[in-house]
Amino acid sequence: MISVVTGAVSGIGLNTCIQLAARGHQVFAGALDPEAPALREAAASAENLHVVPLDVTDADSVRAAVATVHDRFGRVDVLINNAAVGWIGTLEELSVEELQSALDVNFFGAIRATKAVLPRMREAGSGRLIAVSSLGGVLGQPFQEAYCASKFALEGTYESLRPVAAQFGVHVSLVEPGPVRTSFRRGSRGFDRNADGSAVDAYQALRAQHEALMVAGEAREQPPEEVAACIVKVVEDPNPKLRYQTSSFTTKLAALKLLDLDGEAVSAFTTSWFE
Repeated sequence: MISVVTGAVSGIGLNTCIQLAARGHQVFAGALDPEAPALREAAASAENLHVVPLDVTDADSVRAAVATVHDRFGRVDVLINNAAVGWIGTLEELSVEELQSALDVNFFGAIRATKAVLPRMREAGSGRLIAVSSLGGVLGQPFQEAYCASKFALEGTYESLRPVAAQFGVHVSLVEPGPVRTSFRRGSRGFDRNADGSAVDAYQALRAQHEALMVAGEAREQPPEEVAACIVKVVEDPNPKLRYQTSSFTTKLAALKLLDLDGEAVSAFTTSWFE
């Protein structure tokens, strides 16, 4: 298969590229920084792992990356939308521009890439569209309003697209990790909001409680290799499902949300984080 992975510089994206290449796929690692050392090292070790510059917020960059793959192999069999940014901050602290920034990468970035590959997949009568969503795309979480909004939008779009794409032989799937052992959370925009003075004073105590809970939850973090293995499973599944949770922890919480028709169980659960 010819696979394109966005956000492949490190973490889940890089490990997905490495595992797919090891299984014989031709893999194009889309990278905002194509000279990232870990990515370059991986590409040097596998002749079927190719690095392409790719900024998912730039439509021209997305089109150019896809054109590179089409020029080389004539098709894209699999698109894995992995590029994402984290945002930490509650709504009153977030500017509209910050909310738009989260959506631009996490939602519209995936949409740009999907729209770039879907026409040829439709014409070919085959293809796989996979988006790395999140538990945050299923369950709204305090201080994660921007991130959850972007992932909820991605989930809704792919769930809606699935039955239409299926009429043309194109499979649509979502992968939902929970906490992952990467630098993603600490690298999230707004993580240092207290330090830079932009936090609203009224939320300081709640913010500290939230961070303490996140730190305590680090024991549940999955290594990115496990999440990548789940993505590879989706790529190679002859009958891929719409949703895949990457751990029993995320499955349990996704089930809580899906069975909670009036929302009170989820609200009680997330409210308890501050008790």
